Amino acid sequence: MKKSMSMLVGTAMLAVLLVGCQSGSETASTTEVPAEEMLVEEETVSTVEAWGEVSAQNIKEVHIDFDATVSEIYVTEGQEVKQGDKLLSLDYEEYKNSILQKEKELSLDQTTLEGQIKSSSGSSQKISNLRSKANSIQSRINNGTDTEIVALQAEITSYKSDLNMVEKDIEIQKELVAAGSATQKEVDDLEKKASDLKNKIGSAEQKVSNLKKDRQVEISDLNSEIASIQDSLSETEKSNQVAINSSSIKQEISDLEVQQMKSKYTKDYIQGNDIVLDIPQGVIKAIKVVQGSQVGGTNTCLLEILDEESLVIKANVSEEFIKGVKVGADADIIPYADREAVIKGKVKEIQNMAIDNNGETVIPVIIEAAEDSPYLRYGYSVDVEIYTEG
Repeated sequence: MKKSMSMLVGTAMLAVLLVGCQSGSETASTTEVPAEEMLVEEETVSTVEAWGEVSAQNIKEVHIDFDATVSEIYVTEGQEVKQGDKLLSLDYEEYKNSILQKEKELSLDQTTLEGQIKSSSGSSQKISNLRSKANSIQSRINNGTDTEIVALQAEITSYKSDLNMVEKDIEIQKELVAAGSATQKEVDDLEKKASDLKNKIGSAEQKVSNLKKDRQVEISDLNSEIASIQDSLSETEKSNQVAINSSSIKQEISDLEVQQMKSKYTKDYIQGNDIVLDIPQGVIKAIKVVQGSQVGGTNTCLLEILDEESLVIKANVSEEFIKGVKVGADADIIPYADREAVIKGKVKEIQNMAIDNNGETVIPVIIEAAEDSPYLRYGYSVDVEIYTEG
């Protein structure tokens, strides 16, 4: 479809013409209204026309990287789903059993280590305790389970959520101010609130950074103490300590392996044996498996899901008219499914590259609809009229 610039021009003009007629030899006369008494109003509105289709900015892929069998599929391609809906079920008992076996081996290693520690001297016992403490601190940092850091990160998440809402309110208030429906003071108050939240976020993030540094200093002090004790050990004690260290390292490796194995199915979208939707709403774009499929091992993709909250219009604007298109401009969206429907929208993004479309150079423009419509579904075609200043 050829893209073109359409111009709608409305002109209103008021003129008064008085004509007097005289009989016989009298001549006709015309009284003209002075130019300053004529009212002329002219207003120009321009639009750029484009063709586009509904696209999703976010497509969620559901992956697993452990061995399993697809036991049941509950959805079909094109089906709309909501958060918590079951998508499919997996059978991975064999994988769980391998974890259980690893945990038993870990328990045995722990028993062996405890026996070695009991038979060692008091110095070796103290070294082992210090190393265990240092490893525990490091593990809490690596796994994100340090209570103080976790509490601060929860505060940061809460502040960021509040800031996001305030920033949206600021944009709304600015539009209301421009329309004369709100005062600048309301915007200023919201901007001060946003500034306070940013300061709180910065302060909390600095505290997290300081805590992590403090933990590393604590670990360094413990390692220094261990080194000092080791220097004073006898040869026999050193030999015993080598055996204890070896067992301790083996245990740490086994513990990490168990944690990694469990983390593979500790996901928001895995509940027991079920794969569930973990976004507010979506549409099943593709199902990559069938019932009975053996999956896993290489980060298998099970499903592709369109995030319905990320649907936008991707329109192609002819290169010769892109100059008039601005981010934030109003647009009318006319779906092919119902030419009578006109859905309001705004230009969200102008992409920084051109593409070839059937021999014509076009620039993709992202348009966000201001309302939902049954005719704005993924892949639907639309015409778009983007308003420009002119």
